[in-house]
Amino acid sequence: MITDQYLAYVLLMQELDFDVASEFLVMAATLILWKSKALLPQELDPNAMATDEDGALTQEELIRRLLEHQRFGAAGEELGQLP
Repeated sequence: MITDQYLAYVLLMQELDFDVASEFLVMAATLILWKSKALLPQELDPNAMATDEDGALTQEELIRRLLEHQRFGAAGEELGQLP
């Protein structure tokens, strides 16, 4: 019984085209990245981060990141509640 299921799974894997599936996943991930960048608020200079003289994040930048993380967590919970 279990060997029959295993052999059926192996045959299914041989029939599937994993190259096409992997290309689909790469394209889907790229589109999701582009869409998320389009939906997020734009900063004046997205590559610039507030740092102090030794290169560590400033308290303001750290607080901003933590608040942003909380907002995304709350949004994720709201999305999880949707049918």
